[in-house]
Amino acid sequence: MPPNELDSIWMSEQKITNELYFGHIFLIGIQKLRVLAKLNGFRIKHYHFTKTKPTSLILLPIFYPFIFLSNWISYRKNLRKNKDYDIKTKKEIYGEIFKLAINPKILVGGNLMVEFEKEQDFETVAQRLKSKHKEFGTT
Repeated sequence: MPPNELDSIWMSEQKITNELYFGHIFLIGIQKLRVLAKLNGFRIKHYHFTKTKPTSLILLPIFYPFIFLSNWISYRKNLRKNKDYDIKTKKEIYGEIFKLAINPKILVGGNLMVEFEKEQDFETVAQRLKSKHKEFGTT
């Protein structure tokens, strides 16, 4: 089950504290966080890495070649599709996604905190977006 209000409230003991701890409710992957930030006019300014997970560090040399290769193939495939955008734009966006996906510090980190910087307002972002469904809601 996805995080929910029944299973994900880890701390709500009023005898101990008046604060609630929501557990994993608000955890989000870096790729989805990046997209949500971009759609709201933010860019990633800096990553703050925390402790390394020992198991991930041990498994990284074994799985990293597969992670790199599968992401490289996806990157190249995405450059060929979506003809609505020019190659420079696609290289910039898909390149950023590729770098996040193969970043060893992200792959082995226990937690990742991301610092964002506002680049543009929502209206500017919305004007640059192009719909995949040209006829959506118009008939």
